[in-house]
Amino acid sequence: MNKKEISALLAQELVSRSPKLKPLYVNQDGVVVFDPKDNVQVAEVLMKAPVFFRPAVFRGAVKAIARQTNQKYCHLALEYFQKNLNFQSIVKFYAGESLKLLVFDDSYEIKKFFIKKSGCTMKNLSQKVSSPVIPRTLLIDMVEALEFLTGRPLLSHDNQPLAYLDSEATFADIAEYFSAGSEKISDVRARILKALPPTNEQKLERFRTLAAVIYAQQVGEKMDEDFLQKKIKQLHPVGFGEKEWDLAIAWTEDELEVQVFHRLSTEISDDSTVRDLLDLFCKSYEQKLK
Repeated sequence: MNKKEISALLAQELVSRSPKLKPLYVNQDGVVVFDPKDNVQVAEVLMKAPVFFRPAVFRGAVKAIARQTNQKYCHLALEYFQKNLNFQSIVKFYAGESLKLLVFDDSYEIKKFFIKKSGCTMKNLSQKVSSPVIPRTLLIDMVEALEFLTGRPLLSHDNQPLAYLDSEATFADIAEYFSAGSEKISDVRARILKALPPTNEQKLERFRTLAAVIYAQQVGEKMDEDFLQKKIKQLHPVGFGEKEWDLAIAWTEDELEVQVFHRLSTEISDDSTVRDLLDLFCKSYEQKLK
């Protein structure tokens, strides 16, 4: 789904759930007449701050978008940081144009999050991650929320996702990592996690990047966010005509050794973008990983 579609759906979900907004779009017969195809009405709704809505209304609307786009949703992140979010970032996130929902200028808000949810003190945050002042299961939940918001990975993909930091870092270091960045944690991740075999999720992420780079080369385009939004059938190899748009995909197949050509007629339309093509490549690659 593109940004326009997600904006329309999000606005519709908010209106249908919000007792504050419903009366503004009810006609004389008491029927809600909000039109998600009306760009002005959609903009009116999404110009409001998330904090305008009741928490359950806000989270319910975002959860509906996550389901429609088959993407991540984190109750804890949206519950605690609702006041810090805006709908523009949410739309970009679920349209696949951004990996983050929130940028923390410093670690203070994150430290307050740790204190509020765990009951520890600011002084406790200087203790090692192995300290029991923040229970491990709660810490993992909070880190998952911060990963969701910032797009920065921290948990390892094993049965003890934070064990590699136990004697190396403090809770304050984690807060720094998700804000300005922590050189200490980055060094630990490079030293310890780099030696671990990649997970299927990591393999898929690397494959997606590789596929994007190779396809961009085939059609003579620069690999950036604008490229991901371009329509596939308007791209073609340098020196070839528009009718040869599928030739670039065939060549990309050969380099990746992943077949999608047989699925183009059923899964690629005139409006399909490069992002849609990458999704298709990733689906086929996932089958190889099983």
